[in-house]
Amino acid sequence: MQHAKAESESEAPPKPAVRGELVKGPVPTALMRLLLPMIVGLLAVISQPVIDTYFVALLGTRELAAMAYIFPVAFVISSILIGIGVGATAVLARQFGAGNLTEARATVFHTLLLGVIAVAIGAAVLIPFQTTLFRALGASEELLPLISEYMDVFLIGLFTMALPMLGSTSLRAKGEVKLSSLIMIVVAVVNAVLDPVLIFGFGPIPALGFKGAALASVASNFAASTMAIYLLRRGDQLLRFDMHSRDLLMENWRKVLHVGLPSALTNSISPLSGMVLVIIVARFGEAAVAGWGVAVRIEMLAIIIPLAMSACIGPFVGQNMGAGRVDRMREAMRFSFFSATVYCLFIFLIMLFFAPQIVALFDDTPATIQFTSGYLIAVSASYPLYAFIMITTGAFNALGVPRPNMVLYSLKLLVIYLPCAWYGAEYFGFNGVVAAAVISNVVPGIAALLWYRAQFPKVRPLQDVDTGLLPGAANT
Repeated sequence: MQHAKAESESEAPPKPAVRGELVKGPVPTALMRLLLPMIVGLLAVISQPVIDTYFVALLGTRELAAMAYIFPVAFVISSILIGIGVGATAVLARQFGAGNLTEARATVFHTLLLGVIAVAIGAAVLIPFQTTLFRALGASEELLPLISEYMDVFLIGLFTMALPMLGSTSLRAKGEVKLSSLIMIVVAVVNAVLDPVLIFGFGPIPALGFKGAALASVASNFAASTMAIYLLRRGDQLLRFDMHSRDLLMENWRKVLHVGLPSALTNSISPLSGMVLVIIVARFGEAAVAGWGVAVRIEMLAIIIPLAMSACIGPFVGQNMGAGRVDRMREAMRFSFFSATVYCLFIFLIMLFFAPQIVALFDDTPATIQFTSGYLIAVSASYPLYAFIMITTGAFNALGVPRPNMVLYSLKLLVIYLPCAWYGAEYFGFNGVVAAAVISNVVPGIAALLWYRAQFPKVRPLQDVDTGLLPGAANT
């Protein structure tokens, strides 16, 4: 009897406090509890490429230009994991919202396994073809050895990205945003410490130059992987190394990939478009390419609040859909839209008055400052509408509806940005590329608002997400 009782307790639903954090109480308060730790975590994640850019810039403009070619390729790979994480959030948040802890444990392990397999395949494909790829992207023969020096290390250690990214996503879907952010912080702190040590040397450690930045990145992800496993194994033990049945594995992968695969493909559009944009910008010289790379990293920091909101709206919407609280979902969307708008307008004012000084922190070359600051001032004016895209697609993904994400980002990047940038560069120079970036935020941003107003209250989640698949799974 005691053994049966202990076994029953181990299968109990999540603690009510975990559910109540997202499905009860004032909506703004619940969102802020998610948002503030998420901002810290995202700042940590975004700081990694920014810190890399800062120290690599100290090596010279050539190394900075090489990083500009590497960044979109690396982001394609991480987009696969981001997509899987989005799909896992859509499934896990509703399982947690309905109290299905046993099912959630199986989903967590199967998601991590899927992520490791995906990046292993990605590395195996890229390793033999990397030189051909970067040459096709427009990298000069002078830059190719530098790029290979970095990518050889990065690709071998690629598997270390899966556990921290997907472990963090799993904790966030449960509402454990502080623990989720802790994993991101570990990545940033270890990277910030190791970057100068491995790039420039320290004591007995030799200066490894550009290769040192790649080693620092892999080491920081390995440290975060260890932290992710520890956090998932504590408390409710979300991570249990139990494969369960093959049917359950396939069913969980199907659920995750229903949203995750379209999301991964859509997320990949951004870095793939980035590769094409680097080719377009390259016609204006290395200073323009270096400035473009700096602008991309500064922009990641500038839109931190909308990014955090889009990451938080998924767990919030998913858990409240699982609990049947559509009213709270709609209130959360209105609060997110308003807050993002106020923040983005503030960022525009910052860029308007201080963009050259901000750019100079990364590269004080006059030509680079000119290219980058002009881009940041113009594009930041359209950030409110870009925020609407992020928040809307994040909410629909959480409902198991990936179509808005696919349509809006395809419209933004493939239909508007790339054709307009190509045409603009041809006839209006670098300013034409900047104008294309602005238009690609404005038009899809308006479409996102219209889509939300027309369909958000009517959408339905996947009907089979909360179906009991494990013996003894708790359903409420």
